[in-house]
Amino acid sequence: EFNIISGTSTSCPHVSGLMALLKAAHPEWSPAAIKSALMTTASIADNEGHRITDTYDGEVAYPTAYGSGHVNPNAALQPGLVYNISIQEYLDFVCGLNYSSADMLNIFTYIAQANCTGGGSITRPIDLNYPSFSIVVPSLKPFSLTTSRTLTNVGPPNSTYTVSINPPPLLDVFVIPSTLSFSSLYQNLSYSITFNLSRNYADFIELDYSFNTFGSLSWADGVHNVTSPISFLVSRNYR
Repeated sequence: EFNIISGTSTSCPHVSGLMALLKAAHPEWSPAAIKSALMTTASIADNEGHRITDTYDGEVAYPTAYGSGHVNPNAALQPGLVYNISIQEYLDFVCGLNYSSADMLNIFTYIAQANCTGGGSITRPIDLNYPSFSIVVPSLKPFSLTTSRTLTNVGPPNSTYTVSINPPPLLDVFVIPSTLSFSSLYQNLSYSITFNLSRNYADFIELDYSFNTFGSLSWADGVHNVTSPISFLVSRNYR
């Protein structure tokens, strides 16, 4: 009489329906803003308050299995802040991936001049104003990577958010500034985030496989909690 189905084939229609409901409630929101609202308010706990587990082995799951977590439609209606992305930013993002002009025209069929000759402002995928962070390196040698994000206030006009960081193991994560004070609806404020690996772990950790750790970054004002997952992947196949 009953069936249990999991995976993207099942989550896609559920999330598509939620996006339609959010669009009806906030017709002025872009698709990126709606996606951000669903992602940053998602939960990594199950209905009993425990960490979500992977059905494959019953162990605690991570963002590679559940993305940002289990959607919370009520929280997504009032997320407080969203990471918005314009069409031009998506265009710049694809330019940063070194797509050819012919590929660009296939992707952005409705843009007459969809090419990278203008020199897009996004030169690395991590620079897209997306509600998550993915750092991929070929080895555990010291590095420093800095990028930025812009948050749009869709909550109370006057609100102050403070950042909290749960860094992935081995990484140091720094955010400037540590507080964002908004004074109007739809105001945009930006912050920079730096990821540091200060020790040369490659000297004593020989990797013959991919090594993945996870963390998170949250902005909170006492009512809203805007959370982004952080993934740190060391892959010998990465160039």
